[in-house]
Amino acid sequence: MSHPAEILALASVSKRALAGVFRFRASTGLDVEQVLIYLALGAMNLEGSQDSVVTVQPVNIATLCQAIELPRETVRRKLIQLEDQKLVRRSAAGFFIDDLARWVDLANRVRSV
Repeated sequence: MSHPAEILALASVSKRALAGVFRFRASTGLDVEQVLIYLALGAMNLEGSQDSVVTVQPVNIATLCQAIELPRETVRRKLIQLEDQKLVRRSAAGFFIDDLARWVDLANRVRSV
């Protein structure tokens, strides 16, 4: 088991990360699953990027479902809702975050520890 100080530090980090998620959620009107899907999609879109070049790769629904362990129909429905809000876009190859700055804002809010 971890040392009590480590446990308390993790609790503090978790509290701040959740506060960031809830602030983003409140500012966008998204539900918690939409925020999770949006955050995961952006992370997966950017996986192949290098330090000096940001590349965005499409992610299909099956891959996203496997990564976040949510049912396919839930993810599909939530992606359509995110697309309606102009947060993601769809292509023949999969889904992309539509506004990198907005995704970075969410990632920073979660990370702000």
